[in-house]
Amino acid sequence: MASHCPPLDVLVVPSEDYHQSEHHNSSAINGSSCEWEKIRQWMSRYTIIYQKSHPLALIRGVFRWTWHRSGSFCLLKDLREKLAQEKSRGIMITALDEVAWLYNIHGNDVSYCPVVHTFAIVTLTSAFFYVDRMKLTLAVSSYMKENGIETREYDDVISEVGLHASDKLTPSSNAQDGNGNDQLIWVDPGSCCFAFYSKLKAEKVLLQQSPLALAKALKNDVEMDGLKRRIFVMGQRLCSILHGWINRCKNYMVLQFQASKEHFRGLSFPTISLVGPNGAIIHYSPDTESCAELDPDSIYLFDSGAQYLDGTTDITRTVHFGNPTSHEKLCYTAVLKGHIALGNATFLVGTNEFSLDILAQLPLWKYGLDYRHGTGHGIGTTTISFRPSARSVPSQASMTVTDEPGYYEDENFGLRLENVLIIKDANTEFNFGGKGFQGRALIFTVDDQGKPTEIEDEFVAIGFDENEVMDIMNLT
Repeated sequence: MASHCPPLDVLVVPSEDYHQSEHHNSSAINGSSCEWEKIRQWMSRYTIIYQKSHPLALIRGVFRWTWHRSGSFCLLKDLREKLAQEKSRGIMITALDEVAWLYNIHGNDVSYCPVVHTFAIVTLTSAFFYVDRMKLTLAVSSYMKENGIETREYDDVISEVGLHASDKLTPSSNAQDGNGNDQLIWVDPGSCCFAFYSKLKAEKVLLQQSPLALAKALKNDVEMDGLKRRIFVMGQRLCSILHGWINRCKNYMVLQFQASKEHFRGLSFPTISLVGPNGAIIHYSPDTESCAELDPDSIYLFDSGAQYLDGTTDITRTVHFGNPTSHEKLCYTAVLKGHIALGNATFLVGTNEFSLDILAQLPLWKYGLDYRHGTGHGIGTTTISFRPSARSVPSQASMTVTDEPGYYEDENFGLRLENVLIIKDANTEFNFGGKGFQGRALIFTVDDQGKPTEIEDEFVAIGFDENEVMDIMNLT
């Protein structure tokens, strides 16, 4: 660094996703204006070279997402109502999935997530879309224009954030927003990078979670139908494959899982395929050169998901191809009991998902067992939706979440079961204090005859006989 001209005091290495490479993810930085000011002062002491774009970035297309709710025009209308309620004259949208959701677009700029490297600024009267224009088709450009969204170059965003701060950002028509400097600019501290924040006046910033984070978590009928259809097909194929493995494991037959070509846009994460001791590594990624082979005497864990135009899938199953030990059965039973308890829970309106995790953990805690990951996450129309900061967000009807407790024994095996659940209003006999109650509905997987699987099938897959299944079901 000393040989560089001018000499460099600090070398900042960008993350793989250079779109948000300046985002400081330390727990010491909580997103408050005073903390950002500390960063601003620290960075002002050094010589910094900022590279606007990645030199090896590939030009990939931007496409209109046809499976959505009611179009960007209505979504922008709802967003502007939120801005008015918070006395804000505009919002900077820096999270890629939120820009994609708001403007009904998708692309391939990020692995396993159908989003595009973009930014958006929305005011009470205007909307701007910052993207490499080489990625746009005529159809997408026309769609943006029809919905009152002005497209601008990706690299222009940093200077236009400054214009936005001084209320001088105007559309090409030169029409003035006329909002004045007495209103705030909405910034999500969980996704806004320092380069943008440094252009704003701290006293004029509303640091608050983006209103799009919750809005996109609530599914409408079209989105819900698409999600159900996708998970139904995924479950059918997965059950068929696992049944085939169980029936033919003596031949060590490995079936190749092929995603449906209809509306398929790629995997939603690298497939997790674990056997034996590798199963204890929660997100182990198999390597063709060194991975373990299927073993009829070992537990096998399979976690897979994919992105489709009409929904995102995520499902996990654990099976045994031979005769599991009594200890393996005990651990599996505890995981499944927790999975069932969480899926069948009824809870007060306003309860957050994180506080319900204990229902899935109690059967494991009874034996002094536990797991080192969350019990679930949100499932989006175009991506896995909830971020860690959404832990405190209360559950609402029409959200979709996963239920995935597990147990992992180092150097031995791993267990996990995962289904997607729909949060719904519960029809309880009473309604104490008029508070309201909610529950979950399972999006059923199906067997190879196209029939919904029963709970008993989950036990049979791990090697229980009929008498053992009945004993367990009576205790569940």
